[in-house]
Amino acid sequence: MKRDVRRLDHYLIRIMIDHHRCFMTRLDLIIIDGETSLSSKGTCGALVGGMLAISSIFGREYDDFKDGKKKRRIFKYAKILYDRFVDEYDSPLCCDVQKKIFGRSFNLMDSIEYEEFEKAGAHVDKCPTVLGNAARWTVEIILNEMKK
Repeated sequence: MKRDVRRLDHYLIRIMIDHHRCFMTRLDLIIIDGETSLSSKGTCGALVGGMLAISSIFGREYDDFKDGKKKRRIFKYAKILYDRFVDEYDSPLCCDVQKKIFGRSFNLMDSIEYEEFEKAGAHVDKCPTVLGNAARWTVEIILNEMKK
């Protein structure tokens, strides 16, 4: 069965949420779908997905909000992922990641530019590679911490 690689970030987060029984009624995460509503101006969805996965494991439980338990623990691991991502792509922003992997950025709200984006391999190998790297780094961070 062939999976739609454009939805891989959604599958990853859905699995993490289902596995850890996090409270969410819907998973239409607009920040992941099209880098902040196709603006390309927000944080890359691959990075956001990784941070959500880390949060689902190391984030606070609802009851912990009262006492501040593990209050800043999540930031340590998210920062490790952020730094690794920026080391590789020079920026957390979608438009800058596009410049790094395509040599230019695209206005994804413009149908002609979106078509050029797709023709350049956006969802064939470019964005899936970015997502794969972010997913691998996320898993490494999670597993390294779980070994401690």
